[in-house]
Amino acid sequence: EEEEEEEEEEEVEERNQEEDSENSVTPVDAATTETVSTRTGSGLEASPAKWLRVFETGCGVGNTLFPLLSSYDHLFFYSFDLSVHAIELIKQSDEFQADRCLPFVLDICKSPAPVDVVPPHTCNLATWIFVLSAMNLDSMRAAIRNMIPSLADGALVYVRDYATGDSAEKRFLESGTAKQVDESLYVRRDLTLAYFFTTECLRTLFESAGFETLQCEYVYRFVENRKEDLKMNRIFVQALFRYRLSSD
Repeated sequence: EEEEEEEEEEEVEERNQEEDSENSVTPVDAATTETVSTRTGSGLEASPAKWLRVFETGCGVGNTLFPLLSSYDHLFFYSFDLSVHAIELIKQSDEFQADRCLPFVLDICKSPAPVDVVPPHTCNLATWIFVLSAMNLDSMRAAIRNMIPSLADGALVYVRDYATGDSAEKRFLESGTAKQVDESLYVRRDLTLAYFFTTECLRTLFESAGFETLQCEYVYRFVENRKEDLKMNRIFVQALFRYRLSSD
């Protein structure tokens, strides 16, 4: 009976992992249906006419980048992060493909991507996966505004982040490991920020910057860590927005 229970738990974990994986590639599938034009000056002149150019914010060490590169052969990534070390690790990875990815260091809260790195209005898809929650609201607005010069007309923006009521927020409140400094905003002991979104807040952030909301919803996940005997109800926000060049 114990073996059967362990097998059932493993199956649940596998299903959760598969669902998360499916969600991570959904924006690529959606954006592939868009017409992608080839532009000069982007380093892709010899590439297929339907390259999908991805503006990846907060790429870290490639946890999203590398799986998508291996799954989709029509993607080219402009991937950036605050961390110089993270960018170097991407370049040193055996999975790095220099002909399909241009990693660079950028603080998107302070400035847009340099035009000699990302040609203006060329990116068809932008991803913000657990990035905005590390900012306060003013920085979020600045970051979204600074993304716009890189987006092509009709570009899709995929967002996935922490939602209010998530188990991580409850843990902050119960343990005191983070101080609440504003509604839905916490400061951890290492001074990093954690913001927990409502769908209304996320929608407002993007619509006020001129984006059209295509999808904005909560995603619920039950996660069990058997080694640490933890059971968590995770809540995320997941959204898809569209940018029109005329709104710039």
